[in-house]
Amino acid sequence: MNKTYYVILLVVSASMCRSLIPQPCHAQTKLHAANAQSTRNESPALVPSGDGGVIVLWRSVMARGCTISAQKFDKHGKEVWKNGGVDICTQPTNDANFSAVTDTRGGVIVFWEDTRGGKYASDIYAQRLDASGRPVWESGGVPVCTARHQQLFPHAVVDQHGGAYAFWTDYRNGNADIYGCHTDSNGKVIRKFAVCTESEDQMHLSVAASPSGGACVVWVDHRYDNPGIYAELIDASDSVCWRRNGLPICTGLYQPESPSVSAVGNGRFLFTWDDYRDRVAKVFLQLVDADGKEAKPSNGVSVRTSGGPQYSPSICVTSSSGAAVTWLQYGKGAEMLQQRMDLSGNVRLKPEVQLSKASLAQLWVRSVPDGSGGVVCVWLKYAGDRTEVFAQRTDSQGRLNWGRDGLLLGPAGGEAHPRVLSSGPNRILFVSWTKRSGTSSKIIVVALAETGSRIWKGQL
Repeated sequence: MNKTYYVILLVVSASMCRSLIPQPCHAQTKLHAANAQSTRNESPALVPSGDGGVIVLWRSVMARGCTISAQKFDKHGKEVWKNGGVDICTQPTNDANFSAVTDTRGGVIVFWEDTRGGKYASDIYAQRLDASGRPVWESGGVPVCTARHQQLFPHAVVDQHGGAYAFWTDYRNGNADIYGCHTDSNGKVIRKFAVCTESEDQMHLSVAASPSGGACVVWVDHRYDNPGIYAELIDASDSVCWRRNGLPICTGLYQPESPSVSAVGNGRFLFTWDDYRDRVAKVFLQLVDADGKEAKPSNGVSVRTSGGPQYSPSICVTSSSGAAVTWLQYGKGAEMLQQRMDLSGNVRLKPEVQLSKASLAQLWVRSVPDGSGGVVCVWLKYAGDRTEVFAQRTDSQGRLNWGRDGLLLGPAGGEAHPRVLSSGPNRILFVSWTKRSGTSSKIIVVALAETGSRIWKGQL
């Protein structure tokens, strides 16, 4: 019987690692910093290698700017690419926010912000590394978008042919709009498109790949000074399918925040967000089909109607007929709650599952399906002057697998932002987040078995 492993990526200070994280059972791997003189390595991201391993990407922040690097681990935690990683963006740039996806052949495609055209003229560039870590597109990266003013915060999803879709916030028209492109496996930009150029700002986007090809993007929209949630579908032929400048998912004086989207099959998409229609933040869910038809009621269905403010929803599809929504709820302390819902918006767990409770804040929950109907979540918990990273697994029935309050992975500190990804032949799950400690930081990579026990550990 195949074992299931979980790879957890966390950032902690080097001095804390030895005292607070036990030694691994089998192997330990150390990643060298991208530059020995760098101030810190941060913003890690994880991409599946397709063979049970994982590709780790990060940016190095130095006095002269930021660079982006990548390293590949095999399934045993052994470093595959050259010592210290492969440089992707070698010319220092301002922030180097980036997004990475698999190239479906053991490599990775990366999109990033690049200021080689001037400090206040951020553009979008892209590069592909093959399975051996060799850059195969244009040296220095393909100029995906070099329009005037700023192009920021790229979000990418893979297509079905080894290429990728990318979307970003674009200031060429004076306000924040949403633009995108489709790039093939050879680095050719097949098509560019304006997703939304409405008045005022469109930002805080989230993207999901469509199983039938194309991508769905959702964002917070401030048109008419009335914030709402809007979305657009790009099909496999790169055509904009829904309404011009986006389909309204939630409108009204609700101040919606934190939108996200997941594909659920048959051309349908699930959207989640939190808003203030009940004067306190509540989490809502909405289903939209391939033709842009929304399920009733309009403006979504509440995940939980009672209790205190609800924030930071994370959604993952667990089957063709349902999904799990995890969120933070505040009242007498801070609770991490999870509910299973069918595609009609009906709850399946009464009451919902409490993953964790704390007297102080818990933040940045992210979740992924475990491949067998269950869910793995990670989040941050604040306890006095400490910030700690926790994980929890629930099975298909919503039962807790890793203790009453989750599995303590180690100290984190700072405002780390978890990123979650699931893939691989053995249902391997990957999680990443950022932590800073003074002028330096370390990223700890831990592989966990299905029981929560650790298999191997690495660091960069």
